[in-house]
Amino acid sequence: PVKVRMPDGTKVTIEIAPAHTTEDIKDAIAQKTGMEPSRQVLKKNDNGKELPSGKSALQMGLQQGDELVVETLKVPITVRTMDGEEIQVHVDPKGTTVKELKQMLEPETDIPVSQQRLVHAKKQ
Repeated sequence: PVKVRMPDGTKVTIEIAPAHTTEDIKDAIAQKTGMEPSRQVLKKNDNGKELPSGKSALQMGLQQGDELVVETLKVPITVRTMDGEEIQVHVDPKGTTVKELKQMLEPETDIPVSQQRLVHAKKQ
């Protein structure tokens, strides 16, 4: 078995075979946890490197007893302030709320969350 640490700190155990690909491993994690494979960023705990797509466990050197880490996929977005400054932040496309986005921007802009107005495609 391989131990998998989830983004919330919980651990699950999955069985892998040498022929299992990264996608197979993500599917197994999804079956145990409900986290969609497309939202998973899978890394090996000992080196922190993301596991490449399409490679087998054997090709990646994964062995029984290894520990993997799942991080939530984050995508970069660019926010432009009223004075034209551009700030890039990374968000979970299915999990970051507007309030959380504003909280990420507050230290960058010095604008309190309550005074921020976000506009996308001319809609607030």
